[in-house]
Amino acid sequence: MHRPSLLLCALLSPLACSVAQAMQALDDQALSAVSGRDGISLQTSGGGWSAGSIDYSQDGQTLSLKGVSSTPQVAGSTSTTTLDVVGDQLHVQHSGSAQVLSVNSIEMAGSNNSFGAFRGFFTLGASLKLSGGGASGVSGFSVDDSQLSLSAATFYYRDNGFDLIVKGLSFDTYLNNAYVDIVSGGSGQEIKLDLGTSRFVGSIASIGLDLAHGDPTPGLAVTPGTPDLRDVDAQRSFGKLNMDLRLGGSISIASGGASGEGLRIKPNITIANSLFQYQDEGVLRAENFAGSLISNAGLTLDLEQDGAGSYAKIAFQDLKFNATLGGADHRQSD
Repeated sequence: MHRPSLLLCALLSPLACSVAQAMQALDDQALSAVSGRDGISLQTSGGGWSAGSIDYSQDGQTLSLKGVSSTPQVAGSTSTTTLDVVGDQLHVQHSGSAQVLSVNSIEMAGSNNSFGAFRGFFTLGASLKLSGGGASGVSGFSVDDSQLSLSAATFYYRDNGFDLIVKGLSFDTYLNNAYVDIVSGGSGQEIKLDLGTSRFVGSIASIGLDLAHGDPTPGLAVTPGTPDLRDVDAQRSFGKLNMDLRLGGSISIASGGASGEGLRIKPNITIANSLFQYQDEGVLRAENFAGSLISNAGLTLDLEQDGAGSYAKIAFQDLKFNATLGGADHRQSD
């Protein structure tokens, strides 16, 4: 399990009383003067974590993730996180070690069927600048000049012994003038993410299928470094994707699905001056791409049951996607 060094724990115990007194004495003016050498640096390492089951329940139905685990790709690797207060912002820097996330089965309780299994190999990083006060300036918090990143990612989705493989996935999300607030929406209280002027840059190197049933060695799962090459078409791909999206608007999440419990997601997202490119034997490139994705009623997620069994239901009434292209280009690769 990830844990801070024993030295840090030992230091914190005898200083607990004095730290508490110091925190009581600090006001906003004192906090704004804390910077540079002040701060906390954490290095974490360990064998990861696992859970036999992670359950989500609503209206008497349960969706279960079975056999969930997260482990480092290299034993003994270390992740580093630093926290510092600069001006009126909390700065968080995170450099994660390469991880493996596994879900052995995704099931509805009471059903013998499965949605499949999932494994992901990835590395996470973050550089966040947070300050108190949401869009209203009172509640919530703001995120500015910040970045979230995922790199060197490969994902496997397995169904009936066959794999859909997404290779070379990476993205960087840049958050500027973004806010998180709890607001009173049409369906009650909502958590609202105002995107401000954000940017999403992502790429996928390959999307392919592995139609050789199971793993080459039973009980030993394949990895990006040891792929399954039994299928003659194992190296074939649906193509590559690249995108550079400039985003605005907001996303709201509320409780309550189409009926009863559940989730309701309301996108009000704008896209401007963006780029999208798909490459296979040729290149399809859309430049100056702009548009919007809007749903006032929202997309709902409910867990339901009928005579055939339990299922997850996604519904939407007024989802609208509009797009315009400033220019499009199709070229054949050599």
